[in-house]
Amino acid sequence: MMRRKAEYESRGYAETKRINKGYSKTKEMIMGYEKTKGILNGVLQTKGMIKGYARTKGIIKVYSETKGMIKGYAKAKGIIKGYSKTKEMIKGSAKTNRINNGVLQNKRNDKGVRQDKRNNQEVLQNKRNDQGVRQNNWNNEGVRRWKRDWEPLVYIKVHIIIDLRSFCTCS
Repeated sequence: MMRRKAEYESRGYAETKRINKGYSKTKEMIMGYEKTKGILNGVLQTKGMIKGYARTKGIIKVYSETKGMIKGYAKAKGIIKGYSKTKEMIKGSAKTNRINNGVLQNKRNDKGVRQDKRNNQEVLQNKRNDQGVRQNNWNNEGVRRWKRDWEPLVYIKVHIIIDLRSFCTCS
């Protein structure tokens, strides 16, 4: 009995070994099949992979962006809040600057000269400057040259009357 059992076991071992070898062959075949399948269908797979890669890349990018956006949302929110604060600060800065400068727009400064709303210069256009001379709207010089140069001139109107009867050849 023992001999037969040992024989069967040895046979079984050989079969098992063959099965194991077959398994390993099958494993190789499976691996090889995948490779072969990959080679045979390589074009389609590659095409799909390229498309899929682009999509995956896009998803990864979007994911990272989304992740970044989620993380950065607080920052972005802070920036947006900060922007509105900055906006207010800029507005406030203008006011503060005017207050700090001791001059409120459209009010007189220390010299008693009106401030310009647009450029905050010491002279408002078309107002008198420090010397009491009117400013020119166009070139901001002390005197309106055109007015100064042309006012004294006497204008002469010339009326030309043409008698059209002399040109008429009617009988």
